[in-house]
Amino acid sequence: MGLFDIFKSEKKEIGTMNCLATAGKWDTGYKQDTKGLVKFIKKNLKDGTLKKELDYKFVDKKVSDTINQVKTPQGIFYIPRNLINHKDFDVVKAFKITKDELIIFNVLNNQNYWSKKIDYDGEVRTLTFQFIDLDEDEYKLLKPFKKKIMKNSEKLIDIYLELREVIFTGLFATKKRKEYPINRFMTFVGFEE
Repeated sequence: MGLFDIFKSEKKEIGTMNCLATAGKWDTGYKQDTKGLVKFIKKNLKDGTLKKELDYKFVDKKVSDTINQVKTPQGIFYIPRNLINHKDFDVVKAFKITKDELIIFNVLNNQNYWSKKIDYDGEVRTLTFQFIDLDEDEYKLLKPFKKKIMKNSEKLIDIYLELREVIFTGLFATKKRKEYPINRFMTFVGFEE
């Protein structure tokens, strides 16, 4: 992959996704009951009752040539626009930092996987949140990015790349995080509106 291949994805948004929460029901974090989840979705699609089960909404919109804003149940996140639906990236990540936690929002480019499992007119994809409770040292490491990562600016893509590097080569490289990387999670199957 060349440096500028990240600009070659076709559809560069997730659109509006109505989502089914799967954590705790079909996904424990240690084991996934994909067969049970697919059976549940198929039954509700057949019965015309799936819409009643979709209790979360994610809304994506373009804010610049390089960034999209996604409104989620955990607030607003900014994601690199050109990585959405890109053939070389399985997951697009976005980040939010509070005094007590780091929230990682993951948009999976796995529509082909879902299209083989269920028959749905729009796109279906997986969306997840990972929650990391920060201790004082971890917060100090990430604090310089706290406000910057939430501002829609021309420098946001550079800030995103720098923060991603700090998280994955700094925070997750510590002994504590190698042993226990995340504290909680939420997973969703999203259905395009």
